[in-house]
Amino acid sequence: MKGEVVNAFAFDHCDMDLVSLALQGKGIRELSVKKSLLYRTRQIKGHQVVDEEMNNWYEGLHRFDRVAQEHADIKG
Repeated sequence: MKGEVVNAFAFDHCDMDLVSLALQGKGIRELSVKKSLLYRTRQIKGHQVVDEEMNNWYEGLHRFDRVAQEHADIKG
């Protein structure tokens, strides 16, 4: 979320893996903290994300579902 201003955030009490962010320029985004930490593309040292945030709430919430399922299938 390069250059985005986070106005507020909240954790989902029913699923503590989910966090909601209120972004000034893109509205509300809900994301899986675990999947984001595991699968988000970062620079070599891991301190800064390389990819942009998704365009809408649904895409952001489900952006890592496919790769997470592939990972789970490999782990068996």
